[in-house]
Amino acid sequence: MCHLLPHRGEGNELLKHGGQSDVHEMLKQVQHDMFNFLKRTYSLINLFTYSPRKSAAFTLAEVLITLGIIGVVAAMTMPVLIGNYRKNVVENQLKTVYSLISNAVRMAEIDNGEGFMFAVGEEFDNDKNNNSFEQSEAVFNAYFRRYFKIIKDYPKNNDIFLSRGFTKNSTATDETNYAKCVQLANGIALCFFPKGGNRGQFIVYLNPDKKNKIDGRDVFAFRLSRDRGAFFLSQNLDVSREKLIEGCVSSDPHPISTDLLRPDVCTFLIMQNNFEIPDDYPVSF
Repeated sequence: MCHLLPHRGEGNELLKHGGQSDVHEMLKQVQHDMFNFLKRTYSLINLFTYSPRKSAAFTLAEVLITLGIIGVVAAMTMPVLIGNYRKNVVENQLKTVYSLISNAVRMAEIDNGEGFMFAVGEEFDNDKNNNSFEQSEAVFNAYFRRYFKIIKDYPKNNDIFLSRGFTKNSTATDETNYAKCVQLANGIALCFFPKGGNRGQFIVYLNPDKKNKIDGRDVFAFRLSRDRGAFFLSQNLDVSREKLIEGCVSSDPHPISTDLLRPDVCTFLIMQNNFEIPDDYPVSF
């Protein structure tokens, strides 16, 4: 059998010419890729669709453009996302504290009889507002304290009241200076003061340690009133929605009547909407 084998010299020549041919092809491919690279334009279409056969990674320009686009999108969407998150937190906190106060009032009625009067001490006149810290503390301790998990008692005239709605120059300070305030186990501060023998006021501070508190964002309020002998948390206001929206951000601490504080008005707007902050709510988050 005859085998056709190249001579020793012929094999070397084939390898030699073959290697040169491969190198030549590689150089042509590199030149082709470089030429196409220089011709490229950095549009959004090229950025996300171009994929050269020999390219191993994005260029610096492509990375910077991508980061710029991500930054613009984030700048547009992050404030909205953060605001929505804060609204959701406030809504849940208000629902929680409303439930706690409602339960305390209901238990106080079971223990003291439906429609009981705030009567602590001979000096308390059921037909008048006894504006004193001592009286507020006595009423709160006698009727409500046992139904809350309290971790802290605030002293008299604590600066917890110094929010935009309860500033040193505000007439609301005269009312809140005599409130009994405590901090609950969930971190929320709750203040109470009686308004005669059959009414009371609960002021809620969602962030008691925060400086520059804003009514309708950090400070809310619930009124305790009697209806047919039974106590209930009332925010029934015979006022137009436009007046409520204006009152929530008014510079007047009593925007609608002398009996209503600004946090009352803001709270009512949320309660009207099933404890969800409405789209036209005037306080920003």
